[in-house]
Order: sequence, then structure tokens, then C-alpha cells
Amino acid sequence: YEFSVIFDTSHLSGEEEILSFLVSAQSGNMEHNLQDNSLMLTVPLMHEVDSSITGTVSPSSFIYGESVAVSQFTKLEDFECHFQDLNFTLQVKELCSKAMFASGLINIPGILLNIMKRGQWM
Repeated sequence: YEFSVIFDTSHLSGEEEILSFLVSAQSGNMEHNLQDNSLMLTVPLMHEVDSSITGTVSPSSFIYGESVAVSQFTKLEDFECHFQDLNFTLQVKELCSKAMFASGLINIPGILLNIMKRGQWM
């Protein structure tokens, strides 16, 4: 799977406003663990920011069953089923500001992008 995100902050004002984005993936066979499948991205606004973040997940598909080698799965303690690891890759292509009196885009000094996964910094 591939995804891309465009943030339009041109209609927001003020340094105290915060945009929060929630991205979630759900597995239909594990309803009791759906709360584990979320990622929150929070962007505090101090300047109008143009940003472009793209991402991929690999493997893009996988098959559970007898035809797959057990070595490709991870057995977790306290769970009856096996899990396969997924690799999420995010790439920040553009993180800059359109300054009021500048021509074109400029870099914002001291800008920082933090991505957290269930309360942990990535």
C-alpha cells in the first residue's frame, strides 16, 4: 500500500492551533486489539507550512496458512496466533513555509517533525 498526505493550513491562524491527524488500520479478525492499530501525527502551527509526506508499507500483502513457512511469522507471548512484521516507511518531501513577503518557499528555522507510535517516538 502507498499513501500520500497534503496539509492545507492556509485557512488557520494563530500560534496556538494544533492540527491532529489520526491514521488507523483495522484487522477484522482481532477486534479486541483494534486500539493497538493507530498512529497519531500532531503538527503544532507556528507558521503556515506546506508539507508533503509519503509512505509505504512492506510487504504489501502476505498470506496466512499452511503454504507459508513458519519462520516468516513472529510468535508473541500470551497470543495464540502468529504475527508477521510490517515495515512502514515515511518520507518527508517538503516541510517549508510560504513567507508573506518572500517569493517562493523558504525553510522554517528550527522546524521539527515528530512521529509517535503508541506513545513512543519513532
